[in-house]
Amino acid sequence: MRKEIEKMIRFATEDGSITDKEREIIMRKAQEMGADIDEVEIMLENELAKHYKIVEAPKSIEKRPKEKIRKCPRCGAVVTDSSLSCPECGYSFSEQSAASEDAQKQIESLKEQLLQVNDRVKFAFDTNAKKEAELKKKTIISTFVLPKTKEGLIQFLEFSYSNYIGEDSSSGLKDIWKGKFLQAYNSLKALGEKDPEINNILNVYSDEYNTEKDSRLKERKIAAYPWGKIGCLSFFVIMIIAGLLQNLIDQNKDKPILNEINELILKEDFDKALNKTIELSSDIKIESTQDRILEKQAEHLSSDNIDKAIEVSLRIKDERKRDKLYNTLLGIKRERINQDNQ
Repeated sequence: MRKEIEKMIRFATEDGSITDKEREIIMRKAQEMGADIDEVEIMLENELAKHYKIVEAPKSIEKRPKEKIRKCPRCGAVVTDSSLSCPECGYSFSEQSAASEDAQKQIESLKEQLLQVNDRVKFAFDTNAKKEAELKKKTIISTFVLPKTKEGLIQFLEFSYSNYIGEDSSSGLKDIWKGKFLQAYNSLKALGEKDPEINNILNVYSDEYNTEKDSRLKERKIAAYPWGKIGCLSFFVIMIIAGLLQNLIDQNKDKPILNEINELILKEDFDKALNKTIELSSDIKIESTQDRILEKQAEHLSSDNIDKAIEVSLRIKDERKRDKLYNTLLGIKRERINQDNQ
């Protein structure tokens, strides 16, 4: 419990300050977990004090040339430019490549897109406008292409996890962030468990990863019954009829949209097809259609760019389909490597 709160605090204070919204999210999460609020406040102030302590130079050395500072890309700690490694998490700055910086730019671009959607509906009172905004954010997050480098995946793993635990349980975005966290974890795992740094990161998040996998399995097994034995049969009959009627209505509404999506798939315009899915009538239909598009895109890419095809397959949300396609593509890659070696 303490470890999870510390992660949230470290991420929120990475720039040496904390907003009222970030503080509110941390305190709400701490209350839900039964943590001591006063203790969490002290942890917050101590983390902020670390930044001030590092940045402020003693008066006795004011005449010396001012040393440049930078942030650790993993934990956000502020360190001197001459440091070879981060004193907080041990990250080696010699490993920070241009690819890692590109990954950070990707994440900043994702943040900016989400902020733009928020700004458009900040003062909107129309429920439909807010619903469309949430669907737009879901699409932006779910279609975000994960970084390819080790450093970039580590950054995104921590970024997606902090957003997942920071979202309110009633928010529709919580499951989307959970899915991206699981994707980043799987991508790191596929990149190489023999790498000591990747191993350390996987170990840190292994509890959260296994918990989320278990919770998904439980969700499939749990059936909720609103009433007792009396009236239970009637309830299910009514629900089945209502479901069938709603399904017919949704099918008529979604049919032209699905036809357009199918045409885009035939034209191999997969990005436009993914964006079109937000017009569908339900989250379930959006998710299943996006998975179908990603499957087609991965199959299309497999003949020329197997690595890109594998990357696309990891974005599929249905765990069974994702694992099956991923293993198939991995087998194709191994066969090609063996053929090249021969």
